[in-house]
Amino acid sequence: IYRFFKRTDNVGIGVLFFTLADFLSSSRGSNNISYKSGISEKDFFIYQDFINCKNSLRKIFAWYIQDKEKIQVKRFLSGNDIMELFKLEPSKKVGEILDLLNELQALGKIKNKKQAIDSVKKFLLTN
Repeated sequence: IYRFFKRTDNVGIGVLFFTLADFLSSSRGSNNISYKSGISEKDFFIYQDFINCKNSLRKIFAWYIQDKEKIQVKRFLSGNDIMELFKLEPSKKVGEILDLLNELQALGKIKNKKQAIDSVKKFLLTN
């Protein structure tokens, strides 16, 4: 969910509404639903496919309402810090490291500068 809102930025909520509209306007996802057979609007809402879609969207909306500030985190390390500490040149890899640190911090897996440095070390060893 964090990545979804990080990547969609200000249009994330619109994308969710579009997803719901798309689901409601199609019979995708269920062989049991067919507008040709004359299913009523009321009956549509009892199908498991709709219930699953609704529950997923509800979870995503709830995260956005409660936790959206996690997308904007104060970094423990800057790009310059990373380049200096790990003797790296400006590169795409530094940006990848910053993205990783932001996500780990937003998810509560990094809570201080030492943990951030350790995460960078681990990333560099595995990539």
